Amino acid sequence: ATYGTVVAGGNGIGSGANQFNSPRSILVDRQGTLYISDGNNNRIQRWLKNATSGTTIIGGTQGTASNQLNFPEMILFDKYGNLLVADRNNHRIQLFNLTTC
Repeated sequence: ATYGTVVAGGNGIGSGANQFNSPRSILVDRQGTLYISDGNNNRIQRWLKNATSGTTIIGGTQGTASNQLNFPEMILFDKYGNLLVADRNNHRIQLFNLTTC
């Protein structure tokens, strides 16, 4: 391929629903939904297929509470469909049930 296609973000650095500030990891589920860890925005965003903006499903505020993140990096699904997040600056791995997000 010679050229890439923007599928999420591409609207400059920032914290808007259509922006990122240091995206770190991405997953795609069977429906084509993107899950993106956005390090400096301390959040995990979900982008539905062909969407022009995402929804913050985890975090969004830096902190140590169980609903907060501090520079999330790697994300992955376990065999049950839960999302695991490597929360770098909190030195922890958190598990989130996506049916409650």
